[in-house]
Amino acid sequence: MKAIAVKACGHVGLLKEDKTNDTWYIKGYNPSVGRRIFSIQLPNPLEGQTWDTDGISDILVPQRELVTDANGKYCFVVKKGLWLIWAEVSDEERM
Repeated sequence: MKAIAVKACGHVGLLKEDKTNDTWYIKGYNPSVGRRIFSIQLPNPLEGQTWDTDGISDILVPQRELVTDANGKYCFVVKKGLWLIWAEVSDEERM
């Protein structure tokens, strides 16, 4: 069997600004709930693709976004290729 798509799931964890890499949560507050997560498919150099490949914009999945659920988790279905997934990083961006 060959997979044509996978489910990419995760959880957003915020790190302290002091670079200790400790997760920082305020008691009773989950900073990951309702946070926007973005994904975009990128050209895959393992398949000989670059941004200069003819028709690359027609091949790649454009940027998508979703919001983390009540547990602070997210999932995207992604097809074969190279993907970039990132979260909004500041509470000022959240509306």
